Amino acid sequence: MVGATSVDIHFITIFPDMFKEPLAAGMTGIAEKNGAVRYHVINLRDFSEDRYGSVDDYPYGGGPGMILMAPPILKAVESTRSPGDEEGTAVILLSPCGPVFDQAK
Repeated sequence: MVGATSVDIHFITIFPDMFKEPLAAGMTGIAEKNGAVRYHVINLRDFSEDRYGSVDDYPYGGGPGMILMAPPILKAVESTRSPGDEEGTAVILLSPCGPVFDQAK
């Protein structure tokens, strides 16, 4: 792409292998091949605070299910930043209890 700036998109996940094929296929793959975007898939477990790679814990106050620990997420997000990054760089955290992330957003 002549005159265009490439966009970096970072995916932080505990399943990094699941992203390889979908990002290489279709429009996402074409965009990367043409230099419009660069994808970076980051394994959240690399930022774990223990030797087991733990990134989840029981909900505070009890209840069923598991939640992700904040420290590994914060470290992973900070690893994507470079000195001089714009203050307005978007960080999108998907959550089942958040608003719907649709085309309008």
